Amino acid sequence: MRHIFLYILIIISILTSCVSNKETADNKPDINQETVKKGLLVQLSYTGMLTNSTQFAASPPDAPLIFIIGSGMIIKGLEEGIIGMHVGETRTIIVPPEKGYGLWDKNAVQRFYYEDLGLSDSSTVEIGDIIGVDTQQGIIPATVIEKNKDTIVVDLNHPLAGKTLIFKVTILAIREPTEQEKKLYSTFTSGN
Repeated sequence: MRHIFLYILIIISILTSCVSNKETADNKPDINQETVKKGLLVQLSYTGMLTNSTQFAASPPDAPLIFIIGSGMIIKGLEEGIIGMHVGETRTIIVPPEKGYGLWDKNAVQRFYYEDLGLSDSSTVEIGDIIGVDTQQGIIPATVIEKNKDTIVVDLNHPLAGKTLIFKVTILAIREPTEQEKKLYSTFTSGN
């Protein structure tokens, strides 16, 4: 009787082990599943935070971020961080300033006369306002950091320049882009 009981325990142990291994294997990504790589269209949801946990951006639940890898539509560090991910995978990606919006540049803080920016006087803007400044690269958003009677000082750095960014991303879809999508994203990134 003891031998039968021992055999039953061994069989149960073996069966439980097989079921347990099967569940683990089913949760692993399929090695044949498409992964994010250059040239593919990717849809993802994301939340972007600063190192102090302040959220600066997030994709709305019904509007994922859609782009073609390698098109230059997203910052380099985020693009590099999602390479190799598969649909359903979630990852936290830390992007240093050099691969995000660049280092903060003191030379991008500039003083202008109000009329040079098309402003009548100091009453038309407040410190912290974002205004458009016409440059050789086109109109660039600038943050008003100082104002006085005749001049205004603006910061032309991106608001996230110099900051380490933390993104939590989930890949929702990966596929080959259509010819129309390739043309659209090519036009978008070339500035045409």
